[in-house]
Amino acid sequence: MLKLWSVFLGLVLAVAVVGEIGGITPILAAVAEKEPTLPSEILNLPELPVLRDLSDRTAAPTVGDEVRMIGTSNAVPTLSADQMFKVEDPLGEEHLSNQGWVIVQSDGKFKQTQGASELEFAFLVSPIKGGKVFLPTLVLRDVNGKALVRTRPLEIEIGSAISPDDPNPNEMVPARPPISLPFPWWVALLISLVVLCTVGLALYWIVRYVRKRKELTYAETVLPIHAEDEVAMEALKLLEAKNYPREKKFKNHYFSVSEILKSYLGKRYGFDASESTAKEIINFFEDSKLVSDQVVDRIETLFEKLDPVKFSDHVPNLEETLWVIQEARGIIQFTRRMPVPESLLPASLNASSTSEVPRAP
Repeated sequence: MLKLWSVFLGLVLAVAVVGEIGGITPILAAVAEKEPTLPSEILNLPELPVLRDLSDRTAAPTVGDEVRMIGTSNAVPTLSADQMFKVEDPLGEEHLSNQGWVIVQSDGKFKQTQGASELEFAFLVSPIKGGKVFLPTLVLRDVNGKALVRTRPLEIEIGSAISPDDPNPNEMVPARPPISLPFPWWVALLISLVVLCTVGLALYWIVRYVRKRKELTYAETVLPIHAEDEVAMEALKLLEAKNYPREKKFKNHYFSVSEILKSYLGKRYGFDASESTAKEIINFFEDSKLVSDQVVDRIETLFEKLDPVKFSDHVPNLEETLWVIQEARGIIQFTRRMPVPESLLPASLNASSTSEVPRAP
């Protein structure tokens, strides 16, 4: 009888042991599934516990909330106060995301707790799925990337972001229709003002350019039926009336004298003097021998006075401004054509008409 009772107790004990093993095995398997095998260098690090900071929120966090995790360290020789660290998942961001977390703020600093010898650290994570979410082991590294400590895994209850009053919690909310925006009238007004200002500035510079060209080409304002010397003398007269030197407009004055003289010389001797430089004009007269050396010297001297003012910041004195216009007038008078006396004109021509022959220079 005693032996039977012993056998019965042995069978009961065996069944109990098998039951315990059968109940523990799924738990161990679940933990192994949640926390894959870590590298040996991570497993050898000191393990520190972390908890959710309840100072600002006691209720369970929901999906998308920022959760502040805090931990303490005691007697870890590799750590010191004010030491910087960075939190990361040793198995990678994808593993952490599969566990249902993302790290919001990874950088931090170890702080000395008041009245204690412990070091405190904190970091921010955010859950991306609800239910009981497993926060795996995280590693704290220094600024050089060296692993310092690892955190203890933790399971946190995360509430759903879906309202409990939602009648259809498993259905997606349909997209809202496009929102009509008011027409930005101030943008259109600003663009219109910019366009008007641009057009106005362009018109202003065009008108200014045309007026400047007219001021520099006085010979075109005189009737073309006049002889070239009359056109040039009239242009010099109009230039004197402008009185540019008194207004300190020396470039206008000198450019005008130059253009008037060039226009006269070109028409008088039949070459494109207006588009020629002073040196080209002098070379033309020296090669063509159309005027004497005395005239060439006078033209060259006059251009030597005109060009420095035209093409530099040289400011002439008042006497020189009067001399250049008088010298231009003198060159024109000395080289102009001499009219044929009326007594030598053919009888068939009108007595009032004139023809011209070149004056010997």
